[in-house]
Amino acid sequence: MTEAAGGRAAILAIGSEMLSPLRSDTNSLWITERLEEVGISVVRKSVVGDDVADIERELDAMKAAAPLLFTTGGLGPTADDVTVAAVARWLGVELRRDEAFVAKIRERFASRGLRMPAVNEKQADFIVGATVLENPRGTAPGFWARGRGVEIVILPGVPSEMREILESSVLPSRRERAGGRVLRRRVLRIGGTGESSVEELVTEVYRKWKQYPVTILASPGEVQLHLAVRDDPGRAEETLDAMERDFREALGPRVFGRDGEDLAATIGTMLRQQGKTLALA
Repeated sequence: MTEAAGGRAAILAIGSEMLSPLRSDTNSLWITERLEEVGISVVRKSVVGDDVADIERELDAMKAAAPLLFTTGGLGPTADDVTVAAVARWLGVELRRDEAFVAKIRERFASRGLRMPAVNEKQADFIVGATVLENPRGTAPGFWARGRGVEIVILPGVPSEMREILESSVLPSRRERAGGRVLRRRVLRIGGTGESSVEELVTEVYRKWKQYPVTILASPGEVQLHLAVRDDPGRAEETLDAMERDFREALGPRVFGRDGEDLAATIGTMLRQQGKTLALA
């Protein structure tokens, strides 16, 4: 299948339960991490309920943001699972029931000594023209469709099923297309200085590295600088090293760590190093 140009993607999590305080969308976090490994930036994430009109409206917004769209959820057999129908309607194509796949689902149930409920036949309604993505862990297949100037990958909401399909049927071709390019991130953690003061201190460094996105975030007890570089793995790490050196030079000892390091651990390491130095003196 011809793949969408560009390294931008948008993710839509579908499921009314995720609009309640009882469930959260963790699939999008995992998909984002895996896409960055093949050089794709996620530029939009959203959650909608199980409503065809709401899904179509969000697909419109996603189309304006990125050429590669992902959905998760809403592929089950019950009446509230409307993702496949909504995407087909949005693309302007029909659904067609695949009787061979109905038989395959029935055999899957029979192998476990169960009778297939009639509602499961719905999971054999395929989007005409789409590539069917096999789901070895469940009865709901995924789809990879193309239309309206975008590509859309439709994945189950069950995390294990979603991950299996993405790993086996989607990422290999995206990895090949990326030609070894990845998106690497690094977080510098700054203490004792407010967000606006940090901004003033690093203005010139921002200008030097303006071709790479740098985000400043205020967090409880610290300020974070998020750096990101898309390149082959070696050059990406080299560029991040150079960027980190420049930011550390501008900020001095205000930078207490990076990525997952916290202030307490950093202080502990410093004290241990000082203790070793004193013991050798």
